[in-house]
Amino acid sequence: MLFDRLKTFYAVVNHGGFERATQSVHLSQPAISMRIRELEKQLGVDLFRRSGRQVRLTDAGKIVADHTARLMITMSDMNRAIDELKGFKRGQLRCGATTTIAVHLLPRVLLQFKKLFPNVEIKVVVEKTAEIEKRIMADALDVGLVSGT
Repeated sequence: MLFDRLKTFYAVVNHGGFERATQSVHLSQPAISMRIRELEKQLGVDLFRRSGRQVRLTDAGKIVADHTARLMITMSDMNRAIDELKGFKRGQLRCGATTTIAVHLLPRVLLQFKKLFPNVEIKVVVEKTAEIEKRIMADALDVGLVSGT
């Protein structure tokens, strides 16, 4: 239960609000609010400063956000290791790339990947470097390919 609450909290932080987090955690906004209230009650602190529809992290919220980010990375690493152990046969690859890489490099690489892993769904996002980095840090992408500095 705690993990579900932290995962919801993480989505709110990374998506910049309760409403924006609904799609990533597949919950309604009221359900997200309830999970956040339960987490706040469990921890005994307010995590957000609410002002109308805007929310800002409190100092306690910043601490929880930092630890939760590390926890999400650890969980992702664990899931990847388990998938490797099982011989990863199906799933989804979320890939982000800058325009140049997406146009000139990715088609050949993804074609080879698809031959090796035909049951893996590939989703490609073409964005600027800063957006790819942001999505990688938010665990919204599995792979980010960028060029330049």
